[in-house]
Amino acid sequence: MTTTFAEALLPLAKRLQGPVRDIEILRVATFLDGDDFAASAKAARDAVLKWASSRKRAGGTFPKEAWEHAEFELVAGGRNSTAVRFLTETADLWALRAEVPDENVPGRVWTNEIVIGGEIDKRPHLSLRLIVSTAEPDLTVEHHVPGPVLQMATAPGLLRGGRKLADVPRTLRSEVDAGDLCDLLEDPERRLPVIVVTLPEGQDSAPLIDDAEVARALTGIARVVRVPAALT
Repeated sequence: MTTTFAEALLPLAKRLQGPVRDIEILRVATFLDGDDFAASAKAARDAVLKWASSRKRAGGTFPKEAWEHAEFELVAGGRNSTAVRFLTETADLWALRAEVPDENVPGRVWTNEIVIGGEIDKRPHLSLRLIVSTAEPDLTVEHHVPGPVLQMATAPGLLRGGRKLADVPRTLRSEVDAGDLCDLLEDPERRLPVIVVTLPEGQDSAPLIDDAEVARALTGIARVVRVPAALT
């Protein structure tokens, strides 16, 4: 049996890394909930810092400037964290970039880019991008939003289109709720997908999919709504 040149080089090709690519996995863009806008922005920054500063991710200790929401940089063996603050009489923007190597795949690096703030005395924005840098020719990942999104969904809370975004499914309780869902689905200004899960008949009925896990994985980028059989 003859072997082609390409077949002979195949084992070598598998060992050689290709060019590193930066791939955007997801993007979250919302407002922060709460009537005290400055307090909401501070709570969101604190939540991000608490998540990013764990030694497992940061590889070191954040300096005091980090907890003052000021500019800082921590470089620790590829676990790099950097933050900047843009503060004027009319605007307040805080941004953090955190790079963390993948625990299981050598050469794969995850980057979170998070921006919080906006105009003074107006509801603050949240923008988050999750990027992976890898030389893998075929990227396979389990998609879900990063930890800080889940923390900020709890406190101070997230808003999109004037409606709260949660990390759990919303269950319709009345015909008024059902009408509100129809209005949301037909809203031409709606930008987020809505995943509607109908429940089977029965007092103790449960969805046929794990919609709680779906809601958690898609917090901030989709809404999950449960519709009881009585309202279908």
